[in-house]
Amino acid sequence: MSCDEEITVDKDSGNPSKAWERIQVHQQHMVCPNPHPTAPITDDKIRFVCISDTHGKIEGSGNKLPSGDVLLHAGDFTQRGQMREIEKFNSYLGSLPYKIKVVIAGNHDISFDDSMNELRLNGFGLQKSAIESYLSARGLRSVPELLTNAIYLQDSSVTICGIKIYGSPWQPVFCDWGFNLSRGEDILEKWQKIPTNTQILITHGPPVGHLGTWARWLFKCEEAKNFWKSGRKYPMRQIF
Repeated sequence: MSCDEEITVDKDSGNPSKAWERIQVHQQHMVCPNPHPTAPITDDKIRFVCISDTHGKIEGSGNKLPSGDVLLHAGDFTQRGQMREIEKFNSYLGSLPYKIKVVIAGNHDISFDDSMNELRLNGFGLQKSAIESYLSARGLRSVPELLTNAIYLQDSSVTICGIKIYGSPWQPVFCDWGFNLSRGEDILEKWQKIPTNTQILITHGPPVGHLGTWARWLFKCEEAKNFWKSGRKYPMRQIF
């Protein structure tokens, strides 16, 4: 992976609002129009439908999503990563007409995070031994294998019709949930893994400067913004 300049930890990494006040004058933003959900899908295009933070609530709503070819889910499809929540979500995915479904985890999808120790899992009503027994009874080795109706990405890529999609669940520390990393070097190490030829980037949290004030303090990542300032080619879209 090559770039024009070294990626470093932002000097205001601990204060996202201050970081954004400093760098926003150098940022370029483009608002891209999206097709109306009822617009027909033509044979020469691929329509991506993007959702996130459904927290186990979308399964009972029926298929009210827009029509499309590929569904992208940017994480938090459960409340606490319980096995029954994952199974329910997987069944729902299987009922949807999209040709391909791509999913990443979010901070609520705790059981997908192998770095969660027993004490942290217990704090959310989960037990590592119970998870292992549940998987073993089904001949599985890892929680993501429960998502049989989707492509699960975790610091990994998939190419669909020539379009390279990369997914990463990490975000700055927030209440000891899953996929939390300290701002600065720890989270920058994850962004360094993003391939330069990524065309669609799926993350659970946004780069600094996006969404509202509350989210700016808690979730936004200055290192994610620095990554794309570093000379690497920007993705066509970042989904979060």
